[in-house]
Amino acid sequence: MIKGKIKKVIQERGHGFIRADDGRGLFFHMSRLQDLDIKDIKEEDPVEFDVKEDPHGRGPRAVNVRSLRLRRKRKVSYVN
Repeated sequence: MIKGKIKKVIQERGHGFIRADDGRGLFFHMSRLQDLDIKDIKEEDPVEFDVKEDPHGRGPRAVNVRSLRLRRKRKVSYVN
């Protein structure tokens, strides 16, 4: 996975932009957030993600975006 920081979040439109550690700027859509809601992320939050080419030719997109600041705990059920 690639690391970077949230550059800008446009909550009312459900997307934003990430600045990767290598300097690339990447678009992300809220549907590509993993275990995270767009309302939970803020500019400069550290994230990790994968990159996928947009099928419509609009350039690379960030997918499988995970926050490194917010780690949600998952509920675990134990069966006896």
